[in-house]
Amino acid sequence: MKKNNVMIVAGICACFLLSAASIVKAEDQTIIVSQVNNELQQEGMTAEEVNAVQASIKEMVNNGESKQQVKNAVALAVSEARAQGLKGKDLAARVHARIQERKMLKTQANEQIRTETQTQTGKSSSSGNGKSSGGGKGKK
Repeated sequence: MKKNNVMIVAGICACFLLSAASIVKAEDQTIIVSQVNNELQQEGMTAEEVNAVQASIKEMVNNGESKQQVKNAVALAVSEARAQGLKGKDLAARVHARIQERKMLKTQANEQIRTETQTQTGKSSSSGNGKSSGGGKGKK
């Protein structure tokens, strides 16, 4: 019976630690989003523009992008949208589209690296002298 109690307590502790870790991560992400918002406004974006691209900022942070990567990508996308004369929802849609394009390019690059690594690994493991190891049955 004591063994069961220990297992139950261990399970509860594990659940608590996992939930605490996710709360800490969410708080870190909220802080990063807030910092990016402030830095973008300091660099000349209006509060309306920052609010319009909030979803894109949060998505990038949730995908593990660094604060600097998020700030640079959003600032570039906003300046492109401004150059096209976009504002409000149109600006937000353009920024979101640029962020999605960036995400797709990053995914493709990672996939290409993965494929090249697998190809190189396959070549190195199959390179040899071309002779079989003779693991089959031979003549008696």
